[in-house]
Amino acid sequence: MNRAALEDLSLDLYLRRTKLMAKKSHDYADEDVLANFKRLAEISRIWGVDVTTPSGCAEYLAILKLDRYFNLKAQGKNPANESVDDTFLDLANYIDLLHAILHEQTALAQLEDIE
Repeated sequence: MNRAALEDLSLDLYLRRTKLMAKKSHDYADEDVLANFKRLAEISRIWGVDVTTPSGCAEYLAILKLDRYFNLKAQGKNPANESVDDTFLDLANYIDLLHAILHEQTALAQLEDIE
C-alpha cells in the first residue's frame, strides 16, 4: 500500500468512526457528550464496582445498559442505534453472565474449602 492509499484509507476510517460515535452518542448522552461516562463513573464508585474483576465487568456492562435506557427515557428520544428491546435483552444477558460468574466463583471457593 502506498502512502496516498494509506491516507485515503485512514480518512475513510476516521469519517466512519466519527459517524458511528455521533450515532451511538445520541443514545447514551445528552448535550454533554461525556455525560454517560461521568454518570457511570459515579455509579460505579458509589456501588463499589471493580472493573478489574470478571463480576465487576459484568456489573458495569449491566449498569451501562440501564444508563442507556434511562437516558433515552429522560430525553424522550427514540434510539438511533440498537432498539430499546435489544437494550433489555443485553441487560438480561449481562445479568445472566454475572450470575454465571458468581456461580463459578462460589463453586471454585467450595472446591478450595474441600482441599
